[in-house]
Amino acid sequence: MTDDDLIQTAKQLVGEFKTSDDCVAGGVAAALISASGHVYTGVCVDTACSLGFCAEHAAIAEMLKARESEIDTIVAVCGSGIVPPCGRCRELIRQINATNIRTRVIIGPRRVVTLPELLPFRFAADGRSDREPARVTRSVGRRGFVNEWVFVDVRTQDADFIDKLAELSFDAFREHAPDWLPTLDAARQEVRESLEQGRRSLALLDTAQEPIGWAGVIPHSGGRVWEIHPIAVRTADQGKGYGRLLVEQVERLAQSRGVLTLFVGTSDETGATSLYGVNLYENPLSALATLSCRKSHTCEFWLRVGFRIVGVMPDEEGLGKPGIHFAKPVHRKAAPGEA
Repeated sequence: MTDDDLIQTAKQLVGEFKTSDDCVAGGVAAALISASGHVYTGVCVDTACSLGFCAEHAAIAEMLKARESEIDTIVAVCGSGIVPPCGRCRELIRQINATNIRTRVIIGPRRVVTLPELLPFRFAADGRSDREPARVTRSVGRRGFVNEWVFVDVRTQDADFIDKLAELSFDAFREHAPDWLPTLDAARQEVRESLEQGRRSLALLDTAQEPIGWAGVIPHSGGRVWEIHPIAVRTADQGKGYGRLLVEQVERLAQSRGVLTLFVGTSDETGATSLYGVNLYENPLSALATLSCRKSHTCEFWLRVGFRIVGVMPDEEGLGKPGIHFAKPVHRKAAPGEA
């Protein structure tokens, strides 16, 4: 379901009606997509003595009935258009599940933000400062926390942020794929292309709200296949697990959208693998079966995060410089006729 579909779902429920002299309902409607991809809706209730509740609360309660609490995207709509959630709703979204700090909130036509942008200073009942910016956290106990991260939708960021991602990408690919992003302008164009209609782009931030890395997604085959392109991690932070975090986040989004397969293409332009400089037309299957890395190469990363080699494209980046293709199942059940 697209953002426009979700907005339309909420719009169809808007329509204020009076239930008694003391109560009206339906002036605002909300719709949300859970992490599993299910859609839940609700309408507001307003009473004379202020005992009502917001449409977002109603939609969240409907979700909780199904024993779900992770929200991918949420929107509220009234007769005049989209309305951002109130402070009470923002806190409810965060407090029902810590991972909802990643929730996408639609606040206007073609305008989406993540929860930290609406809730920079969260309520804290765990002894932490109520002025500490909210972030994604991984808990190691009821009140213990380890590394903290936040993911943001790159489409909601400004030009300065785009420039930072371009610099990060240019530096990250300089050694392994120098021909792909030869200039900073080429890297900037790559980031901008990731913001095109139908594509997705997310960034991982550090505690100073600076980008550690980012990943783009290109849907194929009617949305059944998502290509991860590109993915880059700040040079100083490579090898620390941040690339895995980005892939895991893309997988979560893919699961919520019913995607079947994740796909990624890489290449060998520097002689890092046994495929470099080989005539792959002679015996491509044998070459793939005996693939090895002579020095550090991204193929090692993709194998570590669960991808499998599914093909090779001879001379994709130039004579003797092959493209190497990987894939990973997201929702995989045996097809008819499979063993």
